[in-house]
Order: sequence, then C-alpha cells, then structure tokens
Amino acid sequence: MLLAIAVTAAAIVACASTQKPAALTQAESIYSSLQSARADQRVEGDMIRTRATLDTAQTAVAQGQTQEYADGIAAIALRTAQTAEAHFARVLALQGADSLQKLRLSRQLALSQARQAVLEARQAALERQAAAANARADSLRRAAALAAAAATADSAARAADSGVQDTAAPPMGDSVPRPPADTSRRP
Repeated sequence: MLLAIAVTAAAIVACASTQKPAALTQAESIYSSLQSARADQRVEGDMIRTRATLDTAQTAVAQGQTQEYADGIAAIALRTAQTAEAHFARVLALQGADSLQKLRLSRQLALSQARQAVLEARQAALERQAAAANARADSLRRAAALAAAAATADSAARAADSGVQDTAAPPMGDSVPRPPADTSRRP
C-alpha cells in the first residue's frame, strides 16, 4: 500500500511540475502578432490550425501532462505558428509584387498612350502639311493656267495688231480680216 501511495504522490508531483515550454511561449507570441496584423483574413486556415494546436498545448500544460508531451505539443504549435507566419508573409509579398506589377503596367499604359498621342499629333501635322502642299499645287496650277491663257491672249492680240494671224489660235467669229499695214513711208 505504501508503494501505491508513493506512486500516486510521484504522479501528482510530476503533474504539478509540468513547466510551460518556451516553444509554447514563442508560438503564442507569433499567433498574437499575426492576429494584430489581421492575418486571419488572409491565411484563415493556417490561423485556425495554429489556434487549435495552441489550445492543445495550453491544455496539456494546464492539466499537468508529462513534460515530454507538453514539449512535443508545444513544438508542434510553434511549427504551426511559424508556418502561418510564413504563409502570411508570402501573401503580403505577393500582394506587394502584384501592386508593383500593376504600377509597372499602368506606367507602361501611360507611356503607350503618350506615344500614341505623339504619333497622332505627327500624323495630323503631316496631314496639314499635305493639305497645304495640295493647296499650293492647285494655286500654282491655276496661276499657270491663267498665265497660259494670258500668253495666248497676248500673242493673239499681237498677231491681230501685226496682221499675222496666229495659226494656233482659231479665227474669231465674224471678224473681217484687216488689210496689211502700209509699210511705205510717205512724207
């Protein structure tokens, strides 16, 4: 009977002497920092698993389970918390990379739009230059046609004055031919 009492007393002392493992303290610290960073919105499953392993480890210490068991569960809780922390950091990094990618794409879009605007402005300037060149060409054609008509009229008038009819110009309607001019000089 004494032996049974000694074993029971040893078991009670062993239960009472279960210390809170350092791994459990670290896991609790990581979990609380993740909660304050609102990680449960981004890595909800990891946070649920971490909370469950923390509860198991805290219960093992509170119930006075063996130190080995408490240490093992605390180590699992720490690894679970570290995994949640790593996944949360990964999500934040991906969001940062996505925002950088969006910024890069928006800058490329702005640059592309600026280039497009420059090209459109150049095209409009070229179209204005072409229109001005066409207007000058039309003006020069009209001036050349007027000059040719004036030259034809001038040569027809000279021919009419000299009595020589221009063969290039058709005779004028019902006009009567003039007699040749007198070239003799009379005093």
